[in-house]
Amino acid sequence: MNYFELFDIPVSVVVQDGLLQQRYLGLPGSDENRAAYETLADPQQLLAYVLELKGVLRPGEKMQLPHMFMMEMMPLNERLFALEAAPETEVRKFRQQMEKMQARLWEEVQPVGELTPAKLQELKELHFKQKYLLRIMERLSTFASRDQVL
Repeated sequence: MNYFELFDIPVSVVVQDGLLQQRYLGLPGSDENRAAYETLADPQQLLAYVLELKGVLRPGEKMQLPHMFMMEMMPLNERLFALEAAPETEVRKFRQQMEKMQARLWEEVQPVGELTPAKLQELKELHFKQKYLLRIMERLSTFASRDQVL
């Protein structure tokens, strides 16, 4: 039984949080049920789960991202390197810029609708772009940790 069947909801990359929470609370408490809920409640995990469920994404798979996306990332990576010694206000501004970029990626793909093979491929590319941006965000978090230690 997959997680969508467990909660009796349709397979989708957008899950109504209220409905998911309601169905979760109606199930017996177990580690499996909690893991299912956490997967479907987190947009990143949900996207990866749907792609795996549909056979589009294999665990550990890597994907070469489009050239245009990587060209857009070059100045961001250079800026990230420069931020290691920057004040917290600059790091915060960059973090906000990255969050806006993540939101924009979701808007470009429009993840709702029928999960056709073409849509699944778009979503797979979105998944890998999001992972790339998350790695940048994780790097920013190390700056915050460093500042807290000093």
